[in-house]
Amino acid sequence: YDLLILIPLRSLTESHYPPLAPGATYTLFDLVKKEYFIHGLSEADDRLLKEQFGKSQIIWILDGYDEIVQNVPGHLQYLFEQLLKTSHHIVTSRPYLSKLSYKVQMEITGFTDDNIAEYVKQFFNQTEDETQHSTTADEKLLSFLKLNPSIWGVAHIPINLELICSLWSDTDWSETKTLTMTALYDNIVEWLCRRYLSKQNSDIQMTKEDVYADCHKELAFLETLAFKGMENNTVILRKDLLQKTLKETEYSSKHYTRLLNIGILKSINLQSTGNRIEVEKDHYFIHLSFQEHFAARYLVKALNGPGRQAAIEFINSHKYNQRFQLVFIFTSGLLAQSDAESCTDMFWDIILGEPTDLVGLRQIQLIISCIQENASNSCFHRHAELMDFITKGIMIAISMKHDIICKQLQESLQRSASLADDSRIQDTFIKLLESEDPHVKTNVLSMISQLSFSNASPQLIYTLLLYLDNEYWYTRLKACEALGQMRGEAVTDDAINRLVAALGDKNDSVKANIYLALGKIGGKAASDQIRGLLSAVLAGDNEYFREIVCVALGEMGEKAASDDVINRLVAAVENKTTDIRRKACDALGKIGEKAATSNVMNKLVTALGDENYYAADGTSG
Repeated sequence: YDLLILIPLRSLTESHYPPLAPGATYTLFDLVKKEYFIHGLSEADDRLLKEQFGKSQIIWILDGYDEIVQNVPGHLQYLFEQLLKTSHHIVTSRPYLSKLSYKVQMEITGFTDDNIAEYVKQFFNQTEDETQHSTTADEKLLSFLKLNPSIWGVAHIPINLELICSLWSDTDWSETKTLTMTALYDNIVEWLCRRYLSKQNSDIQMTKEDVYADCHKELAFLETLAFKGMENNTVILRKDLLQKTLKETEYSSKHYTRLLNIGILKSINLQSTGNRIEVEKDHYFIHLSFQEHFAARYLVKALNGPGRQAAIEFINSHKYNQRFQLVFIFTSGLLAQSDAESCTDMFWDIILGEPTDLVGLRQIQLIISCIQENASNSCFHRHAELMDFITKGIMIAISMKHDIICKQLQESLQRSASLADDSRIQDTFIKLLESEDPHVKTNVLSMISQLSFSNASPQLIYTLLLYLDNEYWYTRLKACEALGQMRGEAVTDDAINRLVAALGDKNDSVKANIYLALGKIGGKAASDQIRGLLSAVLAGDNEYFREIVCVALGEMGEKAASDDVINRLVAAVENKTTDIRRKACDALGKIGEKAATSNVMNKLVTALGDENYYAADGTSG
């Protein structure tokens, strides 16, 4: 390409591109001039640019489709369509608001799981002297994050992970086992406010309520601005929206730098304008999730104040709009933290009331996401009612022939880890497992195999074990996958023995999944029996099972560590089969320090010279 042209689609507003005379329309060339040459061009430069524009191969970057698609001014619709018809372009959008179809799609996911571990370790290595934390601070935080799936999810956002690490350094969470996403963001906001107040030489030895009271005006401004931005479907908060919010909240612009110093709102510095007055600039929240959190704070206050009716209408109008899902999740969490029971009831009445979702999926997904934010509220009196909605939704979804509905519901349950341990959910799974419909059986086994059960009931495990004798090999395989997700006291020696006995299955895929299930169970409740069994297979001559057992031992992690297992994994590093060599290296890495003998390290160093890149890469990982 000769030219790369970035167009922020959010700039296609009526104020930026006022209507032209009747019959006239903006062209792509007009768009480029207005976006890049705001002070205009001389006639000579205009001709030169038009010539270059006409003969160049151009790649267009159309940024923020989701921010404009529902709000394109009528007189700019043709220009918008022309952009989407350009021969070479890339569109960026939040996925659920993009109805466009492209052969190539790429998702920006932020940090990978490995990136999170690397960042946390690096963060605490750099701050260890300052915080006087032990060298295990990074391990404790990683364990905490993994025990809280919703927090683990937002930790993939780099700015969030930095704030989580900073918060962990200054907060004693040693007694905290679970944390909702709302509580996390609330803690981060409190921490940022304390940091700001300390820089103002204020005494920060005060309660959270007093901290928020000291920052009341700033927080009220952020709440109002965030909500107005969500209403207007924009993450770039224009100066006119800022001015309206200043007037509505009666926040004096002479204190505006105080607000920016908290660190939640940032101004956009456009070098071309040279504007140094902060209130004349466009702004954005440090991440969209913070805008959603503050919009939820606004909603909660509105429900409890004179803006109640407007808040009710807003929630009712947008409850099935995915763009507002996180706002409502935060709203549920904030209400759970408050003493406003009437407001909490009102919120849930709106969510459960008319209009109802025709399929029911969006409503159930919203209930699942919101109820997770009430996980620590033992006094929540509507819990049974909501669980009834969820169990009915699971029954309907699994009984339907559309796999996509099951998959989407499963993803919602995965993000709400505590629900899998609820007795009503497990009883629903048991009831479905007793169905005579093969499709229902397969669907429920598939769903169970994708969830994590830290406290599985004896009856659920017993029902799954019965499936090991099913006439269909694929059903037996899915039962093994489901059993691999079971944890808790109900995973008894008898249950493990039943799994071991099933290794007589004639289908190799079923046997492989039994080994994997034993490895997963052994990672939580290791037994000499499991270690010995897997080690014996590793010493056998079946290459397929040896590879599978390497994966199973990796699942066990440090609990797989025994001299016998480590020696056989080391021997497997020199196996003639590439996949076995790689999987053996992976397993040794997951076993960790207990496998770090000089002999093991020497073998791994030698393996780095493996001519097969795939295997050598496994060693370096």
